[in-house]
Amino acid sequence: MIEAYIKNYRRGRNTVNPRFAIVYPKEEVNLDTLIGHSAILKWKDRTIKGKVTARHGSKALRVFFKNSFPG
Repeated sequence: MIEAYIKNYRRGRNTVNPRFAIVYPKEEVNLDTLIGHSAILKWKDRTIKGKVTARHGSKALRVFFKNSFPG
């Protein structure tokens, strides 16, 4: 399991997509190997499942969550 932190929602100039998150891994890994894997967000007593969909630049990943998460 690889720990990561959420930096922001995926967003454009006028649009925010709360189901997509930009995620930065805490340790250095090959990001291409993580595409397609599942992701789990643990928020207090809730667990939200998601999927890694694509890279976001050279150091981040784009994760699609089934439900929008708080914050």
